[in-house]
Amino acid sequence: MKLPNSMRYRINIILILSFVISLPLMSQKKFMGYQIKGQVVEKLSGNSIPYATITIKNDSNQKKIMQASDASGRFLIKTGESHKYTLIISSVGYKEIHIPLNIKKEITDLGTLAMEEGVELKTVTITAQKPLVRETVDKIVYSVESDPESQTSNTLEILRKVPFITVDGNDEIYLKGQQDFKILVNGKSSLMMTYNRKDVLKNLPASKIKNIEIITNPSSKYDAEGVGGIINIVTSRKIMDGYNGSINTGMDSHGSLNSSIYLTTKINKFCFSADYS
Repeated sequence: MKLPNSMRYRINIILILSFVISLPLMSQKKFMGYQIKGQVVEKLSGNSIPYATITIKNDSNQKKIMQASDASGRFLIKTGESHKYTLIISSVGYKEIHIPLNIKKEITDLGTLAMEEGVELKTVTITAQKPLVRETVDKIVYSVESDPESQTSNTLEILRKVPFITVDGNDEIYLKGQQDFKILVNGKSSLMMTYNRKDVLKNLPASKIKNIEIITNPSSKYDAEGVGGIINIVTSRKIMDGYNGSINTGMDSHGSLNSSIYLTTKINKFCFSADYS
């Protein structure tokens, strides 16, 4: 069927206008903040240094961000501000590296950064920074109390920085890419971490946490048969009895309202939870 010339003219005009309008939208790139990345290796051997502590700080605004490199020595630090920073890399048994940075580009790739073995001794005082991540025989320990962002973050946000743990856009937690794991509190099972743990972790201030331990090969003492791993949250002080909860509301495409309420409470050794939709 052949369209009239007037109809074809209108269709062409609509297509052209649609293309012109979409150009700015296509050209817009979502700003993800400034990123600093690199890899930490040993100077002589060239081997990667896992779990080195990476710190960026800006003395003018007292901004300080800490993060650990992964098992291959790679790191990626994000900051929302363009500033002059000092990058500090530290690891037990190696000399610290101090690198001045002037962040202007969205991605600053520092490439390979070599650390030299040995410890520098100060003339008068000896200062040592507690490592952010340390590896023991059976677990990896993330020192939350050493992370300056723990004072303003919740526990779920800190989990995003812990090795082997990923948290997706829906706040689902994965340990080495799997969800077959347990979350313990001070080495003990907690119903609060079994049901709706995302909301519990969101409402738990990271300032109350001392360490987060990652046990990828649990021993029999954890009674973890069939479990792919354990995340053990060690609190700096006993979590007080109290309440945690969340309220969610929404509307579907038909205009119908929906809502849900979740509440959990811990009293002495007992934990109670309720969910209503």
